[in-house]
Amino acid sequence: MALTPEQLIVLKAEIDSNHLLSGQGMASTIRDMLNVEGTALVEAWVISGNAKDVSKQSIFNLIPDAELIAFQDFLLGTTINARSIKMRLDAAPVINMADMRVRENIAALTLLAIISEETKANLLRLGEVKASRSQELLGTQITTEDVISAREVI
Repeated sequence: MALTPEQLIVLKAEIDSNHLLSGQGMASTIRDMLNVEGTALVEAWVISGNAKDVSKQSIFNLIPDAELIAFQDFLLGTTINARSIKMRLDAAPVINMADMRVRENIAALTLLAIISEETKANLLRLGEVKASRSQELLGTQITTEDVISAREVI
């Protein structure tokens, strides 16, 4: 998705104010520099754009015993959600914690009072990374084409 004109102006200002490398051949270097995880000036967490595979054991270790038992009871149920989650857990050696369906299922478990808000936050964090400078400024990772377009902004 292309950046808006306003986002291009912000990107150009960031490139100019930091005297980032110039020249068409360096657009990919600027892209890489601004997209590095953890480079935001203010610490923030975002859902990873890459798979964040976590072992089931590591996930279960974050869930308190009482909640784990409630989760197990839920999985023994016959609802579509319970059966769907159980099937996915049984089939997958690891769980991609950045996957939106997984994250929605975790949120649903909280709404059903199976896991606490604290457990939900801890589980969701497994699919997150520290924000990059481009995410902080623009809300998204940038492309080489974005850098080239930003340079053309007057």
